[in-house]
Amino acid sequence: MNILFLTSTFPRFKNDTQSPFVLEQAVAWKKAQPTDNVHILAPHDRGAKTFEIIDGVVVHRFRYMFPTFFEKLAYPALLPNIRANFLLIALIPFYIVSQIFSILNLLRTERIDTLYAHWFVPQGISAYIVLMIHKLYSSKRLRFVIHNHSSDVALLKKIPLFGLVILRALVSCADIIFCVNTKLTEEINSIVLNMKAKKPEVYTMPMGVSIEVPIGSSIRYDFAFIGRFVAKKGLDFFLDALLNLNKHGQFPTVAIAGGPQNEHYVRRIAQVKNAEYVGFVQSREKEVLLGKTRYVVLPSLVAKGDFEGLPVVLLEALVAGTGVVASRDTNIELLPEWNTIKKQVQLIKNPANVDEFATILRGCLHTTTNKRITLARYRWDRLIKEYIELIHY
Repeated sequence: MNILFLTSTFPRFKNDTQSPFVLEQAVAWKKAQPTDNVHILAPHDRGAKTFEIIDGVVVHRFRYMFPTFFEKLAYPALLPNIRANFLLIALIPFYIVSQIFSILNLLRTERIDTLYAHWFVPQGISAYIVLMIHKLYSSKRLRFVIHNHSSDVALLKKIPLFGLVILRALVSCADIIFCVNTKLTEEINSIVLNMKAKKPEVYTMPMGVSIEVPIGSSIRYDFAFIGRFVAKKGLDFFLDALLNLNKHGQFPTVAIAGGPQNEHYVRRIAQVKNAEYVGFVQSREKEVLLGKTRYVVLPSLVAKGDFEGLPVVLLEALVAGTGVVASRDTNIELLPEWNTIKKQVQLIKNPANVDEFATILRGCLHTTTNKRITLARYRWDRLIKEYIELIHY
């Protein structure tokens, strides 16, 4: 099999702050299926190579603006960038057209037979157009896989007239659709049920994690936040709750990891006693931090239509056996293992409710840490076998 992963989220260089989950999936695929040729196509950015090989995975990055100074659409993330500067929407046609030509070129040079689009927009749209073009000049059938991560289906539905048409076209063209939680699966199935044409196979499949269970670590932090400093991650709510604890004479030790760091969060973190900003952490650093932390805190909340699918750091904590304080908007309750793990999870109904949030954190400080269930299924070296079994022909 010659498979091409399409993504808009990808590390640009070593120690980049971009989430590596697509790279980790591709590397796990290559290790489990070494005879397959595994490629990734991601947008280019300043400081990134247009071509490189990482652990056997061939990485291609397409340029969509010249000079590269104007490539401001993709990183750190498409939707937040557009919301911060609406003029960036003008770059979308250049992005999609460049992505389409890059895919077509790779079909020819690398004999790609499977397109795996992470997100419906824009990767799914680009792949769909490529499939339509490919049918015009080739009898060879391309397999098409889409991974539904979060809010792009809901955003498509909001586009007047054409949004639902585009969504139905993508769904009808796909062979397989993966959704990271059951809520997203139900949303896709509601479309599939009304289709008369070929129907895709739809599965609930979270992304995996490349993390080992920490052994023999001594606890240094009561709480840790790990994630991007964007509205939907809810860091401000966590800091509000910590300040509430401080006000009442309680000073837990706290690690804040992620970014991008800015003046707002420098000031806010400095206001919390015993809170430490540890920067961006990845791979081994993240394992160490999870091993030294009693509870990872994930206070996600829907922000301007942008919401979580299933945070990777949530799965990392559950695999590592670290305690979890999570909001309902992380969709933790949609995990198949929820009934098994719910007793070890502190659930926040509304992270914006400072008193409720602080009360939960206070309860965690007085709770004895017992041995927790670890969800080893979501380690990539195990989970990738499920993906390969469903996709491979």
